Amino acid sequence: MVTVLDTRSPERPRHPEKARRPDTPVLRKPDWIRVKAPGSPLYRETREIIKSNNLVTVCEEAGCPNIGECWEKK
Repeated sequence: MVTVLDTRSPERPRHPEKARRPDTPVLRKPDWIRVKAPGSPLYRETREIIKSNNLVTVCEEAGCPNIGECWEKK
């Protein structure tokens, strides 16, 4: 079975099982759970060191949401 999601639709795509039950509202995540994009000077410095040495990290490969928090510590 293939499920096609129309990403051009103004509505957010829903899990196929939930899409069949319109009585359940789409809940947004609370603001406190959202992660801000990394951008501190220490994060950028760490990223530059990793890139200049052609290193690959588990953090980057896994898309860790805490990468900015970890990489800004020395």
